[in-house]
Amino acid sequence: MANLTIEAWKARLAGNYSRAADLYRTAGNYKSALKMYVEAKLFDQAARLSVQLCDNPQAIEFFLQDKNYRAAGELYEKLKKWDHAVECYARCGELDRAARIYEKLNQFDKAAEVWLKAHRKDMAAAALIKTKKNAQAVPLLEALIAELE
Repeated sequence: MANLTIEAWKARLAGNYSRAADLYRTAGNYKSALKMYVEAKLFDQAARLSVQLCDNPQAIEFFLQDKNYRAAGELYEKLKKWDHAVECYARCGELDRAARIYEKLNQFDKAAEVWLKAHRKDMAAAALIKTKKNAQAVPLLEALIAELE
């Protein structure tokens, strides 16, 4: 372990932060490994190490820096931070996941909006019906029928 730490230190001094991070990680010095992943701008690896260390809030920050909105959304879901999860899913184009969260929260108006953005008239109509907005659902259903003819 001491040899790994010395090698990691040498790599760090040489500016090879990625190698230093890997060596620190192998040596079990996770705090230094995280610092080196960040220094190397390897935010995805820093996030994954944070997840392994059960530090989901820090992992989310790293995933966001890496623009890995899907992974950030999944962690926000685990933490039951629904609005943030929806925002992340919308940013990465996973509108169906965002709409399903709204449905789970019985926020069918918001779900319908997201379903429409996802070009899912069928699901938008179903969400509107759940909110007793049948008049808004009917044109969507009619459009679906017209597409089938």
